[in-house]
Amino acid sequence: MTEQRQQKVRSRKSIQKGGAITVEHARQRIYEKKVKEQLLEEAREKRERTRMVNIERKMQLHAGINAQKAERTWKKDLHEFQKSNPDTEPPIGLRTEIIDLDVTQKKCKEKEEEDWLLAVTVHQGIGRQLGIMN
Repeated sequence: MTEQRQQKVRSRKSIQKGGAITVEHARQRIYEKKVKEQLLEEAREKRERTRMVNIERKMQLHAGINAQKAERTWKKDLHEFQKSNPDTEPPIGLRTEIIDLDVTQKKCKEKEEEDWLLAVTVHQGIGRQLGIMN
């Protein structure tokens, strides 16, 4: 009986080192492998999301920088035109202003916040006058 067990163990020796594998040990290794693969996949997805966020941030930054450059050159060209031709009206290309979307969005957001704060303070003032709020 012991010879048969040793023969079985020896027959697997080339396939697996370290003795016979049990079912529980095999299941444990399969589970560990799945967990490891999941962690690697999550890390890969996280890296990809981070990379995409960084790319988007760079694009927004460069868009703002490019808009500032365009505005600077527009102002310079307009100033030069007005300096050389003080009595004439500038051409259509120099009349239109360069719009920086980030600045426009910030101004719009600030205006919304101011309007909201104004509405809240007016509401609180009316409530105090009516005796609803303390």
